Amino acid sequence: MSCNIIMADKPVVKELPEKTTIIVGEKAELTCEASGDPQPSVTWSKDGDTSIPRANFNNDGKVLVIRDVIPRDSGVYECTASNSFGVSHSATSLIVTGKQSNFPVAVIVVLCVFCVLLAVIGVLVYKWKYRRAGIELNDKTNDLNRLVYDVMGPLDSSYEQLASSSGPCLQLHSMSSEGQSPAYLELQGLKFENRAFDSQSVSFEKETEEREGEDREEIVNDIGNSVC
Repeated sequence: MSCNIIMADKPVVKELPEKTTIIVGEKAELTCEASGDPQPSVTWSKDGDTSIPRANFNNDGKVLVIRDVIPRDSGVYECTASNSFGVSHSATSLIVTGKQSNFPVAVIVVLCVFCVLLAVIGVLVYKWKYRRAGIELNDKTNDLNRLVYDVMGPLDSSYEQLASSSGPCLQLHSMSSEGQSPAYLELQGLKFENRAFDSQSVSFEKETEEREGEDREEIVNDIGNSVC
């Protein structure tokens, strides 16, 4: 007499994670690992409904796959393993989130580029203003140092105009041995009279800015003659 011993086990399902988070557009894949004797069959349901149109099933229904997930794919997915000796369940909550935005990074990059451009523009504007101010200053200095002289009478000598580094200074150099003729000079609107002698320099220092409005003859007397 023979006796056959049959070992039978009810299904056991490995617990699924409590939550499964998937980003929109990615693939969701849920696996139901079940064991038992005889081998249990596996079915899936979403929110209690066994009809899951967007899902595909592989490996005898143990693997649920949803490609390009969308927000409405979110829900509670439950796998059920059953055989003739029992039933076992495990569930997970599928959460579909929006795509991660690169907005913060993009904003930081744009701000950095903007700041660099502002700095470059600021430097260029500063240099331009600095150079322009330098040109205007040089022009004004040249105007102040420019001495204009008009010959009002006959001259037996020729004269040359020079500008000293310390301020406006007019030097008259006699170029002949007969430097005795009177020269009438105009300095910033004032006329001066002096005589140039051989090998002698006559200079007039400008003092009209501080003494504007005073008697011309009085200024001339105060300035006097000096050798540059």
